[in-house]
Amino acid sequence: MNLSEHIFEFVDELEESILLTRLVENGHEEAVLINASLRFLLGYQLKKGGVGSFSLLEYVHQKDRAKFIKLQEHLWVKKKKQKIQFRLYSKNNKSFIWVELRAYVKHFSSGYYHYYSIRNIDLEVESENLLRQSELKHRLLFTRANDAIFIIKNLKIIDCNEKMLSMFESPGYSGVSGKEMHQFMPEIQNEGDDSLLSFHYLIQKALAGEAQFFEWVFNKFGGSQFDTEVSLSAFSLGEEQFIQVIVRDITARKKAQKEELRAKLAEQTNELLKDEIEERKKIQKALVSARHYSESIINSSLDIIVACDKKGLVTEFNEAGSKMFGYTQEEILGKGVWTLAKDKEDADQLIVDILANGSFLGEILVQDKEGRVLPAYVSASKLINNEGNIIGTVGVVKDVSELKKSELKLRDSVAQKEVLLREVHHRVKNNLQVIISILKLQSFHIKDKKALEAMSDCQTRIKSMAFIHESLYQSEDSARVNFGEYLRTLCNNLLSSYQLGSKKITLDLQVKQVSLSLDAGISCGLIVNELITNSFKHAFSEIKTAGKIKVSLTSKNGEQRLVVADNGKGFPKGINYKKTNSLGLQLVMGLVDQIDGNIQYENDAGSKFIINFNRP
Repeated sequence: MNLSEHIFEFVDELEESILLTRLVENGHEEAVLINASLRFLLGYQLKKGGVGSFSLLEYVHQKDRAKFIKLQEHLWVKKKKQKIQFRLYSKNNKSFIWVELRAYVKHFSSGYYHYYSIRNIDLEVESENLLRQSELKHRLLFTRANDAIFIIKNLKIIDCNEKMLSMFESPGYSGVSGKEMHQFMPEIQNEGDDSLLSFHYLIQKALAGEAQFFEWVFNKFGGSQFDTEVSLSAFSLGEEQFIQVIVRDITARKKAQKEELRAKLAEQTNELLKDEIEERKKIQKALVSARHYSESIINSSLDIIVACDKKGLVTEFNEAGSKMFGYTQEEILGKGVWTLAKDKEDADQLIVDILANGSFLGEILVQDKEGRVLPAYVSASKLINNEGNIIGTVGVVKDVSELKKSELKLRDSVAQKEVLLREVHHRVKNNLQVIISILKLQSFHIKDKKALEAMSDCQTRIKSMAFIHESLYQSEDSARVNFGEYLRTLCNNLLSSYQLGSKKITLDLQVKQVSLSLDAGISCGLIVNELITNSFKHAFSEIKTAGKIKVSLTSKNGEQRLVVADNGKGFPKGINYKKTNSLGLQLVMGLVDQIDGNIQYENDAGSKFIINFNRP
């Protein structure tokens, strides 16, 4: 056996299908070699004396033949390797299967040869089709689901379905993408839990492999709230972890539950009304028994019940009244109700007011049989008979002596806490002064000019906060700042700190009396501090003699307007004050956001910053 026969035998044993053809006359191919794998695949029988004429095109699917012919044309013209995928009829499988064909052109002394290597990829194609169908099916389920679906990573939304946009009334996907989940929640849930902390805890449990299912309240884009059921589950793609959030709107269910509860209450009420009707029938049959029953109810009351006729004479007085005032029923019935009051004129006027206005709620001073004067709360109204005529008055009297004592204790306690709170503000101010002193001492050891300037700025900022706490310490209201007085103190301090040599810088303060909370006051104080400091440092570098800084604060319809302006050189053209590298201006931008405000800048004969905010 020569070498060629060994090579043919080796190729014939390969699992991969091999076809070798040679170009003959009229552009036809003659099969030189068809190995056993290909013969088995095609069900091809070798002819006696060799393979001879053979066309692979006959086995190619009708829809793929143009592609196969084009490959052969490219193969002959370009003489480069070619690769395609197409369907080939397999007699073994009795169907068309997908194969991958690699074709090469080789030139030998006897002419050009085509070398075809054929690999069965039917299972791969089928797997890809199944995967594609599966992905399409899951995407359709995701897109057309009746529940809102989020995909979040690191608490941020990276994908959502159409139902989410409609459920949350989002203007579009851009209104959701990149947002954090807590931005669509109220601060506090119905049960009183903090939304951000509770949701973060549930996310961590889901990431740990424990799926979560719970009820939750979300905010729509319009601001309205709605009840939902939420399902959290974690999944991984590669090394990254994601959370799938499924949200179901249960507003209708909640409403149905409330309606069901109302129906039950109505049913119970109807039952009670039936019982009451039956009771009234019994009362009508036994009026005397009903009178005894009413008297027992009145006398069982822990509150004092007093009824009078239109002249003010007592017609009903229960046992609780006897215990409080010391009068028996025989002693008080038929007597004037003013017997129970400290002043007769007050009792007479009380009867007149009740008959004129229909009722009375308030405190009066009463007097018992021994002459002790007690504070009492009276709830009284006109007494009307079955015919609709006024026959007198009836009232409930409660002794509020102990309540008054408790109220005094409570007021004392509040006063003590206010003293403690002012002391806290005083100590905070002292601690801030200590910090300023430490920074000042540290400045003596710093040689770098920029570092010294930064240290000085820090001292100024801390001092502005210290002024706030000093104002609260001195104020009657320890929770709010008289911001007008505070601004005067702050601006005068800055003026004395930054007055430069021969340059005369004056301050024009136009400040109204405005009261702000501690948080808003500190933020506004720091804003003014940064803007005035910036004016002192940069606005008047080209002015030789004098400069002016104007600060105004006004309040109208709940909106505060703060203006800081100077007549200096202003910002250089082309510089965006919102995007400057200055730490002070960056701090101003952040503080304006903290007080829910907006800032405007005008460059007209100097710099002018206008801040409008609603934070009280």
